[in-house]
Amino acid sequence: MRNFLSILFITFVMFLICCKNRQEHFFDTSSQNEIRLTTDNDTLTCDEINLLRNGDIIMRHGKGLISLAISAHLNEKYRLSHCGILSIDGDIINVIHTLSLSVSHVNGMQQSTLNEFINDTHKNSIITVRLKNSDNNKTANKAKHYLSKKIPFDDDFDVSDTAKFFCNELISHILHTEHNINLIDTNADKMQNMQFGRFIDTAKFDIIINHQNIDK
Repeated sequence: MRNFLSILFITFVMFLICCKNRQEHFFDTSSQNEIRLTTDNDTLTCDEINLLRNGDIIMRHGKGLISLAISAHLNEKYRLSHCGILSIDGDIINVIHTLSLSVSHVNGMQQSTLNEFINDTHKNSIITVRLKNSDNNKTANKAKHYLSKKIPFDDDFDVSDTAKFFCNELISHILHTEHNINLIDTNADKMQNMQFGRFIDTAKFDIIINHQNIDK
């Protein structure tokens, strides 16, 4: 048994080395079970980081196969696969978001540093938005509340059940309860309620950073 495990481990390591040398598919340690497809990461400049405010919504297109499947399935104008809410305390910038155990060591609500959140993100994919004419501190505070409650991830993508949240549902629910803005249609299909375009409606949101620049 020990010899078998040793052989299995060596084979796995050789697979990783081979894939890394080819710069194609290799294990993404930042997302437990995802496979990374490319090597160039998106980043934020110092000037862009200075634009960020507590309660802003940040969206990204991850490099993993699951992220690719999400964006392909949604087939939206902007290629996105995940989102979170900024929690800023002085110079410390964190992102509160929710992930499934299929891509994370934690089921549901969690907090990541900004760098962790944008790690292994497709180049030119980050978008951040801010709700217009609102106290966005309320958005961040409500996200912290759900973080403290350790709300699990909603693998059923059921927007009628607030005992669990998927990433879009978390933000949409907070916008509804804290700002009376309803972006969820309980009569729509699951895919429609998973879409990110609702957060890029310029009638409701200011676009602070847009690395996709589709309209330019």
